[in-house]
Amino acid sequence: MDAAASDVAPAAPSGAASAPSSSSSKKRILIVGNPALPLKGFPTAIAALAAVSAMLPISVRWVCQVLPSAATVPNLPLVDFELETVVSPSQAELPALYRGNDVFMFSSR
Repeated sequence: MDAAASDVAPAAPSGAASAPSSSSSKKRILIVGNPALPLKGFPTAIAALAAVSAMLPISVRWVCQVLPSAATVPNLPLVDFELETVVSPSQAELPALYRGNDVFMFSSR
């Protein structure tokens, strides 16, 4: 492995393989990222999730570095789906947070 490749962190924590949450009628969607970074496109992600929630019961888990707010995601106050925010979890907590989701949504510009 070259030096550049060894400096890259793995895409997911060890043991973070996902298994869908079949015990609930709601589909759980995982989004990850800093809501304060405009390049992540979270207003678009929230709009898309709102459209999905109009057709299908969903819950969203957002693992992020800072608490999302209307200042960083203007359409956040309009959310009508279950939203769980997990701010700055430890590396040890990440595998459990990443497991058990039905969908991983990646948004970025």
